[in-house]
Amino acid sequence: MKADEVKRWQLASCEGLNLSVARYVEFQFQRHFHLDYHIGVVQQGYQCFYHRGNTYNLGPGQISTINPDESHDGHSLEAQGYQVRVLAISPTLMQSWVEDIADKPGLLPFFNQPNILKPALFQKVMQLHHLMEFGGATLAIDAELLTCIADLLKHQGQSACGSDPMALSRSQLSLVKDYLTANLSEKVNLQTLANLFGLSRFQFLRQFKQAMHITPHAYLKCLRLEYSLKLLQKGNTICDAAQAVGFYDQSHFNRAFKQAFGVVPSLIQQSIK
Repeated sequence: MKADEVKRWQLASCEGLNLSVARYVEFQFQRHFHLDYHIGVVQQGYQCFYHRGNTYNLGPGQISTINPDESHDGHSLEAQGYQVRVLAISPTLMQSWVEDIADKPGLLPFFNQPNILKPALFQKVMQLHHLMEFGGATLAIDAELLTCIADLLKHQGQSACGSDPMALSRSQLSLVKDYLTANLSEKVNLQTLANLFGLSRFQFLRQFKQAMHITPHAYLKCLRLEYSLKLLQKGNTICDAAQAVGFYDQSHFNRAFKQAFGVVPSLIQQSIK
């Protein structure tokens, strides 16, 4: 792959699973989050990333596990860059897998650590990703997916996220997310969000930043871009996707999208044709 090249695609046989393989040299991810679980493996080089107040290096033999709505960033640790493979799994799909594995309805996993060092499991994820990229049999993919998720849960475990008394709780963050998602195309101010919890604007800002490590504005921008990506993947036009999430200047949308994902919106459209 060339420098800073990204390939994204959806697995036709598994709704809610998006895949990517990318090489990054100069491109750096700003602080952002995803709507989905992101499981990644770096097959060449090393990525340095920030997550929940700590900095980690991710290289061959390690697996990154990022929960939905967790802010993080990323850049190459070395001049030659790094190549990464990622599985983006919707919470709905993840829940269906976990219910199959644990036989417990309504269960969503929470990965305690953003990376694990398990070379054997790393190889499993790498082989699975290659299988999905080059057209493996659906039955084989289904089995390997469940096996990999079960192994990840075994090594990572499940827990509820501990709450900081000076930070918004997970349920409060969920309420913020629901409100913003319902108003993606609208202008939202800090007072409106603070009113959801009877807080002052400063109290809300401080507690939100303590929980998410990004500002509410950055969170909303990221949320808008995440939903625009999903709209493009469903076949919406660039103009319609941009306007649906509150970007009314298409050049601004194109720049923000490229900065967030490393590719322009038109390449997402081309990938689904």
